[in-house]
Amino acid sequence: MLLRNIVLVVYLPLNVEEYSNTKYRFRDVSDKKKNAETPMMVKVKSNRGLKYALELIEVVLAGEVKNPPVEQADYVEHEIPKELLEGAYVKRSFIGEICQMGVEVQDYYSRIKNAVLSYKKVDSRISFSFESFKKGRTVYARMAVRGKTLVLYLALNPDEYVKTKYHARNVSGVKKYADTPTMVKVKSERGVKYAIELVNKALESIAKNKDFVEVKYYEPYKNNAKLLDEGLAKIIKLSTLFI
Repeated sequence: MLLRNIVLVVYLPLNVEEYSNTKYRFRDVSDKKKNAETPMMVKVKSNRGLKYALELIEVVLAGEVKNPPVEQADYVEHEIPKELLEGAYVKRSFIGEICQMGVEVQDYYSRIKNAVLSYKKVDSRISFSFESFKKGRTVYARMAVRGKTLVLYLALNPDEYVKTKYHARNVSGVKKYADTPTMVKVKSERGVKYAIELVNKALESIAKNKDFVEVKYYEPYKNNAKLLDEGLAKIIKLSTLFI
């Protein structure tokens, strides 16, 4: 099971052809290698969807011995007191935004981060607003989230990439990105491919780490209340914006 853009998704090892003209609504994702063994994708958006998902799970596990009944746990996370949000909004940190991203965007983030860290002595530092990648005191790249889009900033001359297939933007006028003035948005597989190409250009003066082992950088979903508890978000009073 996965959370995709805050929708619960279940992947099941069922023959999709047997369910093509039934009450069940699903997608055939057998064309994706990672879903070859679980080709039926079901989105759970309502009580009816939950009921149907449980029925399909019963089919998958038919014949298996059930565990003894256990006391059900309450998985509902606490909410933010309404009085705290009066005249205010929740500002999520970079990692807080990643926590609430779908699995595809988290995969983009993980792959790009691995591409940068595969260079010798390059490490990362995560601040509230973004993640920076440095070697010594030199910043080579940053990642941030704008809206619901993963954004990559690179230490490249933006004039060389603005009117190219990379669709880069020049953000040199923003003080905090002056040393990484080339910005690209990562919205698709092609975007990831282009982003990694640019990472390689930005870090081409650094040797690759031959012993580098990739790590899966995924963050579990957390609602805003949980993010506030963990310091991954903060409440901004609207009145402070007009002082």
